[in-house]
Amino acid sequence: MCNSDDLPLDLGELKTVITSNETAADFLLKDVQLQSTDAVRLIMELLEECPGEGGGDMSNVLTHCRHVIKLGVCAFEQTQRSVTFEEAVRGYKTYKSSVKSRTFEEVRQMCNRLVAEMPEWNRLRMNEISSDFCQHSIEYVFKTVPMRRKARRILHSLFSYARLHGWCDTNPLDLVVLPPYEEQPIRVLTIEQVSTLLRTSLLERHLACAPALGIMLWAGVRPTEILRLHQSDISFEDRVITIPAAHAKTGGARQVTMYPPLFYWLRNCMYYFTPSAPIVPRTWAKRWYNLRQEAGCTDWVPDILRHTFASYHLKFFKDLTALQVDMGHTSLELLRTRYLAMDGVTAKSAKAFWALGVPKDSPISK
Repeated sequence: MCNSDDLPLDLGELKTVITSNETAADFLLKDVQLQSTDAVRLIMELLEECPGEGGGDMSNVLTHCRHVIKLGVCAFEQTQRSVTFEEAVRGYKTYKSSVKSRTFEEVRQMCNRLVAEMPEWNRLRMNEISSDFCQHSIEYVFKTVPMRRKARRILHSLFSYARLHGWCDTNPLDLVVLPPYEEQPIRVLTIEQVSTLLRTSLLERHLACAPALGIMLWAGVRPTEILRLHQSDISFEDRVITIPAAHAKTGGARQVTMYPPLFYWLRNCMYYFTPSAPIVPRTWAKRWYNLRQEAGCTDWVPDILRHTFASYHLKFFKDLTALQVDMGHTSLELLRTRYLAMDGVTAKSAKAFWALGVPKDSPISK
């Protein structure tokens, strides 16, 4: 029987129109163009998809159905407010356009690759993308652990941006779990390799690369940071190199100590630089590659000079805090986990590294 409290009409008026439960249901449904059998089918589908725990008790079944319908309405409203992944990426890239160019390029490349491999991403709304789908996509598209971790980080930031705009209620990347990255043993250059590289850079055809080589080798400056340095960032008076905040990977400015080998090296090979001149020459990538090839450094790792600096620094100075400042790390954890086991780096080789190019009668103390 229908509950009179639930009817939109006066009970007496309704009795004049209908004479049974079946006709009452048809009468109530006619404005929404549904038959009673359609309504029953919908209820049965709802209970099959979202079974309740109330057994056959009518009040429990109705309460459960109302709860599911309310949740469905909320989800529908969320979908109406949401946008597609493609639209979210466009907004996110605009939001990120003011950050460092390298960060923006990483976002662009990662999103483009994701969509190229799995076009369905662009058709999904942000609130429709699940954690399982994100997990599968990252593992399918990106084959290495470092790339997967970077993709997760970028997607997590994108969905955080989407949540701020109300395009989704949760961040599905919170539940995406990736295996830990197993760091490979770091490689460093031997003293013989360092010496050969330095001698080769002093040849006339490679001399323009010598300042950048010295700064990466004896100051641990990142390859991406060296691209933006100018002569004006170097202070011979204070014996420091300033890495501006806009150029640093971690976002904060830092001053790197100019140790004696670097001081004398730059004094000898930067005499022709003007204050506004960039440290790296034009066509740097090609010049840098040719220098390494001629020096016999054919199996090159991008950060090997930075690793060489850190390893010989720690072995010689035994000062993690000073190394952290020069390297621009936000904590000591990376240094502790990566640079305490240094195969092939001995006290003797470390002493030789920091003596390279320094006159024996140098007034600058190590």
